[in-house]
Amino acid sequence: MPFDRAKTGALEAAKAALGASIVIAAGAAAINWLVGAVCAYIGLHIEPQRQIAILLGDGPISQKVSIALTAIVIAPLVEESIFRVGVFRWLLLGRLSLSVVPAACISAAIFAAVHLYWPALASLAFIGFMLAMLYARTRRFFAPVLCHALFNAYNVGFCLILNHSTPNP
Repeated sequence: MPFDRAKTGALEAAKAALGASIVIAAGAAAINWLVGAVCAYIGLHIEPQRQIAILLGDGPISQKVSIALTAIVIAPLVEESIFRVGVFRWLLLGRLSLSVVPAACISAAIFAAVHLYWPALASLAFIGFMLAMLYARTRRFFAPVLCHALFNAYNVGFCLILNHSTPNP
């Protein structure tokens, strides 16, 4: 898939972002389940990310709203600016001039590593790769931003639903 193709229309890019967010959510869930199963099998306990623990806990609502807004609005804008518009485009169009798949793999690896949470390294790399491919397919910045925001919204919503459905001891 060459990067020199024309931009996708805005509606087409939005549809692609919605579809990709569902595929990414399912894929990341499967990868995280597999990593969790392997860790449980070898007796390795995984602590949840601090933000997830807060969303699942009984802390103040202001803290949960802050985490939700950061995850759904700020993180997608900042991370997609850095990893798709910055790193991925530089790998494609800069001095290296890599093709789409190697550039997507490298930017995805950097995206995963920067999150500093090893249990989700594989799923974060998958997410980063899929977001890069979405950007390459649509050539629209808002497509991976929307996809990333939707994915994070699914996760925040799931945590909040899980928190309210679990009885407190």
